[in-house]
Amino acid sequence: MTKKISYAVLMAGMLLISCGKKNQEDNNAAAPVAQGDQKLKPIADSLKVDWTAYKTTDKVPVKGHFTSIKLEKVSEGNSIEDIMNSAEFSINSMELATGNDGRDEKLKKSFFGLMDEPGVIKGKLNFNDNQWTVSLTMNGVTVDNVPAQVEIKDQKFTLNTTIKLEDFKAIKVLNALNEICHDLHKGPDGISKTWDVVDVSATEVFEGVE
Repeated sequence: MTKKISYAVLMAGMLLISCGKKNQEDNNAAAPVAQGDQKLKPIADSLKVDWTAYKTTDKVPVKGHFTSIKLEKVSEGNSIEDIMNSAEFSINSMELATGNDGRDEKLKKSFFGLMDEPGVIKGKLNFNDNQWTVSLTMNGVTVDNVPAQVEIKDQKFTLNTTIKLEDFKAIKVLNALNEICHDLHKGPDGISKTWDVVDVSATEVFEGVE
């Protein structure tokens, strides 16, 4: 009888030890990596810059994007805010696409191509006091502290801002473009208009560093 009891106790002990190890393994496998523990980096070639200009007095949108963009002075970090703060970028504005080859050529020759420093757009992102701003250079003019709205979700950084061409002393080249596109920028009222505001949206996607 004593042998039977000892054997039962031994088996129960082994079972408890085995279950304890299994639970420990399960707990370790299920433990998530805390946000901020893993370093992040931008995914190569994931940076996109889209823009929306406007024509006619009805403010009809004309959409396009740049195809030659470089993100500079960024490194790995524990948060997207840290990585993108003080990041610099450069854009070749002569490399663009709107879905209309004729329009693309007009923008290159009669707008961006007429600017001081043709084809050059560059800037720097800043995050201070919970506010994102952009320092932007275009037409040889630098405008600091352009307000921007930023959303960071699912390891994706999205920035939206609006620029005024007047701030970059680009009204002269805007008028040159409107002259070339005079009839195309007429609305039902017969007035030709090219707006001096442009909405810009930029996105960058990040991944964990292995």
